[in-house]
Amino acid sequence: MQQHPLQAVPAQVSERLREEFTGQLSAAAIDTIVHAAARDLEGQIVPEALDEMLHRLARFRLVRLVDATRGTQNRLPSSSGQPLTT
Repeated sequence: MQQHPLQAVPAQVSERLREEFTGQLSAAAIDTIVHAAARDLEGQIVPEALDEMLHRLARFRLVRLVDATRGTQNRLPSSSGQPLTT
């Protein structure tokens, strides 16, 4: 049985984010956050936007989690490359 393309999106996003957060969070923690974000987005956005929106939402939550465990202020890069405090 072939998997629907949208069902593969969370796994693909998890894989990319595991590379980015290696050494900061476990793969299980990343997968949990990605799947929770996917559930939150379900039915809220057009399917074509799922990959990008899921990546953005999950990455935002992961950055917040890493910052919370470090006790630092959340900083996300802006389009200019400069940190953007949220």
